Amino acid sequence: GETWIVCAEGARGIASARERAERVIAVPRTVGGRLDLRAAFAALAQAGLTTVLVEGGGRLAAALLRADLV
Repeated sequence: GETWIVCAEGARGIASARERAERVIAVPRTVGGRLDLRAAFAALAQAGLTTVLVEGGGRLAAALLRADLV
């Protein structure tokens, strides 16, 4: 499969990510400065994805649960 990366707009390393991944999607940050997960999932859905494998730690897993995205 293809590797897609979702990152915050203006994130450091975005140019490097674009060289390594088939697709990079930049989304806004929340007021608290974190990646807007709802915007990220909306962008992925708009691109036609219906299943997503998320790699990350406990904070990301907890944030996805709090946002009711899993």
